[in-house]
Amino acid sequence: MPQLYPDQNLDPGGVTEVRKLLKWAILALPDGAKAPTFDGVWERDGAVVVNCTDEITGNWLKSLFPESKISGHTIHVVSLSERPKKHRVVVHVEDPEITSQEALCFLEKQNKGLMTSNLLLAHVIFNRNETYDLSQTAYPAIYPFAIDSMSKYIACISIELLIFISVGAWWIAADMVFLQSATHLSSQYQILNDDLMTIKTANDTPTVSNYSPIQQLNSIGKRHAHLLLLSEKLKRLFSPILMCLMLVTSANICICIINLQEELIHKNIAGVNKCVVHTIITMIQPAIYCIYTNDLVESAERTATAAYESDWVAETQNFKKSVRLMTMRSQKGLKFRIYGFFNVDLNQLTQIGVTAARFFALMNNLS
Repeated sequence: MPQLYPDQNLDPGGVTEVRKLLKWAILALPDGAKAPTFDGVWERDGAVVVNCTDEITGNWLKSLFPESKISGHTIHVVSLSERPKKHRVVVHVEDPEITSQEALCFLEKQNKGLMTSNLLLAHVIFNRNETYDLSQTAYPAIYPFAIDSMSKYIACISIELLIFISVGAWWIAADMVFLQSATHLSSQYQILNDDLMTIKTANDTPTVSNYSPIQQLNSIGKRHAHLLLLSEKLKRLFSPILMCLMLVTSANICICIINLQEELIHKNIAGVNKCVVHTIITMIQPAIYCIYTNDLVESAERTATAAYESDWVAETQNFKKSVRLMTMRSQKGLKFRIYGFFNVDLNQLTQIGVTAARFFALMNNLS
C-alpha cells in the first residue's frame, strides 16, 4: 500500500502493476529455490492484500517492496492488522438551510488535517419539506412520456406492482396446481386401495343393493385405469416446466457455488451466509415437485399390494385373472420420467445435492 494510505490509494493500474511484479519476481527465482506461496491476492480499498501462507513468504514479500514507486506512490508492505483504517464519520446537521457540501466545508475547516474526501458524510435535515422523487419506480422502466405529476406516478407504480404480483402469483400457481393435483391423485389411489382390500366377496351376506364381486372389481379396475391416465396427463403437462426448472436450478446452484468459493477465499462471512441461504432457497422448488411426485408414485405402487391382500382365493377364475392383471399393471409402476432424461423423485433431489457438493469440491481443488 502507499505510505500515505489511506490519503493515497492505488488505482486499478497500480494494482495490476503490483500483480505483475509478484509474478515476475516468482518467475525470476533460481531453480531449486523455495518459492513463496500465497492463498490469494486481491484489492481492497485502494490497497493490495496478499495472503501469505508462512512467515518466510511474508519476509520475501517485504524484501520485494522496500520502497518501490508504483503509480507515483511509495509502496511498502505491512501486516493486515497494521493497515490504517479509513475514517467514517456520521454528522447530524439540524440546520435546515445548510447543504451537504457546506457541512463538509465546515467540518474540514474546523478540524485541522482532516481530509473530507475520505469521509463518508450522512446528513440529516429536519424541518424541511422535501419533494417526492417521481423517478423512483419498481422497475428500471423507461416510459415514452414524462412522469411529472403525482397522478401519473401513482398510475405507473400501481401497474408495475400489479405486474410484479401477477408474475409472482403465476409462478407460485404452477407449483400449487401440481402440488394439489399430485395430492388429490395420491388420495384417490389410497381410496382405491382401501376399496380393493375391502371388496365384498361371495361369502359375505348378500343384500339387494350389493354388486357381485366381479362387478365391484371391474368398477375398481376402471377407476384404476382412469387414475393412471390422469397421472400420465399430469406428467405430460408439467414435463416442460420440470425440465426448465431442473436446468435453471442446476445453473443457479452452480453460480451460487462459484460465488460461495470466492466469498470463502476472501473470508467474507456475510457473503458466505448469503450464498448458503440462496442455495437452500433454490432447492425448495425442486424439493416440492420431487417429494409430492414420490408420494404419488408410491401410492400407485401400493395398488399391487392391496390387490394381493384382497379376498381373491375363493373367487372365480375371471375374478382371479382380473386381480392378476391389476397387480401386474401396478407392479409396472408409475414413472415420472421427463423426456427420458431423469425421474422426478427423491433420488433426483438427492442427486442434485450430491452433484452440487461434487462441483464445490472440484472448484475448491481448482482454486
